[in-house]
Amino acid sequence: MFKKLQKMMSSEELRGLYPIKDRAFKERRDGEIKAVLSGDSDKFLVVVGPCSLDDEGAIFEYLGELKKIEDVLKDRMLIVPRLFSAKPRTLGGYRGLMHEEDGLKKVRRVLAGAVNDFEFCGADELLYPFSYEYFFDAISYYTIGARSAVNQEHRFFSSGIDVAVGIKNPLNGDINLLKSSIEIAKKSSVFYYDGMVVETSGNPYAHAILRGYQDKRGEHANNMDSVNLLDGIPVIMDLGHSNAKKSHVLIEDNYKKLLRMLSNKNIKGVMIESYLKEGRSDNPAYGQSITDACLSLRQTKNLLLDLHEKLI
Repeated sequence: MFKKLQKMMSSEELRGLYPIKDRAFKERRDGEIKAVLSGDSDKFLVVVGPCSLDDEGAIFEYLGELKKIEDVLKDRMLIVPRLFSAKPRTLGGYRGLMHEEDGLKKVRRVLAGAVNDFEFCGADELLYPFSYEYFFDAISYYTIGARSAVNQEHRFFSSGIDVAVGIKNPLNGDINLLKSSIEIAKKSSVFYYDGMVVETSGNPYAHAILRGYQDKRGEHANNMDSVNLLDGIPVIMDLGHSNAKKSHVLIEDNYKKLLRMLSNKNIKGVMIESYLKEGRSDNPAYGQSITDACLSLRQTKNLLLDLHEKLI
């Protein structure tokens, strides 16, 4: 039984409330990311930022500092900040800024501010396909999470998105299921959406994100080597999550492993959870994650500067 609480603001109203000022910049950034994934650009994609959006002030401070880092690295690297609006939760916990009071407005204000004030078009996890209409003009990169990777609606919806979509391997690590999801996202589909029967054109920029998996005992396991099983599919390496056994202190170990793998040209980029302060806390602290633990901004800067030197 459902109890209706209030009517949502329409996507048109919300986009009008917090508009994107430079749409041409957004289109250029979309194209730059696509060029990396297609091999037309030799830049390395870096999707980096907090596990989830929370405090607007801390997010904007982080973006300001990340912009300074981008200015140094942009000749070899393309930086896209993680601006994840909502989080899937297996065992409960903070579900992301979208779930706060006036959450859609809060998320939209952050995403529009990222583009308008910092020239960053963000990356978001498409947990809820309906949210696409509210935020699409501020997002240049979408991910489909491990819990949604084999969901039919998410697969079909990915085929109609006009920006790059990274699909994470399922929680059980099944690479064949991941390949099937990517294949479906690349093809045209007909399905139901927004009260309509719709047909998509297929998304040629659907690709893989390797984030580790949980084995039959429920233990976290690294699957970065599975890049060799993906038959030429572009891959983004997630240095955290199960690859790091949910511990941010192992992110730098995974970075060292990534360096040994850079000769594999299917690896097009990296994903790193990073915030102003290291780690995480259940008690909200300014600039520290309340979901997954993150590298600090200082640690992130050092890692990215080192990567910049080592990219061929």
